[in-house]
Amino acid sequence: MRKKKREFVASELVKTFAQNHQFEDKLFAFEIKDFLQSLPRSGLQGEIERISIREGSLLLKLRSPLLRHELRMRKSQYLGILQEKYGKEKIAELLIF
Repeated sequence: MRKKKREFVASELVKTFAQNHQFEDKLFAFEIKDFLQSLPRSGLQGEIERISIREGSLLLKLRSPLLRHELRMRKSQYLGILQEKYGKEKIAELLIF
C-alpha cells in the first residue's frame, strides 16, 4: 500500500496546532505531569491539581498538604530530575503550592 501525501502522525499534528495557537507551554506542562506521575514512589498519582509553566518556572499545585510538604523537602531532587530530562533552560525553578 502507498502512503498518502497528507498522512500525519497524530503527535506531529498536535504539536503543529499548539505552535499555531501559542499554547506549547500547556502541552509541555501536560508532558511534565505525565512524567511526574510515572515516577516510582513519588505518590503523585492523582494528586496534581494544576500544573503550569511561566517564564521558566514550573508551578505545581497539589491536593494533599502532606504530600506538598514532602515534595517541598525534596524540591531540589525533583528539580534536578526535571532539569536532567527537559533541560535547565526550560525549567529553572520549581514552585509548589
